[in-house]
Parts: sequence; C-alpha cells; structure tokens
Amino acid sequence: DYKVIPYNVFWVNRNGKLQSFSNIGQLKKIYRDKKKVIADYLKKNDVEMTDEKSVKETIVFMENNG
Repeated sequence: DYKVIPYNVFWVNRNGKLQSFSNIGQLKKIYRDKKKVIADYLKKNDVEMTDEKSVKETIVFMENNG
C-alpha cells in the first residue's frame, strides 16, 4: 500500500528577490520582519498549503499589512 501526498512549491517575489516555500515555516522565514502580523493571521485563518487560493490570500494579506 502507498499514499500519495500532494506537494506544492510556491514562489513569491519579495523585495525584488524570488523566493520559494512549501510550508508555513518557510513562509514565516520569508516574512520574518512581519512576525506578529503572520502569527495573528495564522491564528484566525486556516491556511492549507495544498490550496492555492488559501496561500495566495495569505501572501496578499502579508504584502498589504504590517
């Protein structure tokens, strides 16, 4: 038996630098200057790394707040 687990790699252009991430921890590192903003956002919102819309909404929020 085996189980297929989806694995997405996302890219974000942050401060003129293209950076990749595939999990919340890596996304937090990219936005380490907004540590409190991302922590508050993640408490209020369930971000699914397998859902492109969810990830996009998180990035848009991070870029426009803090």
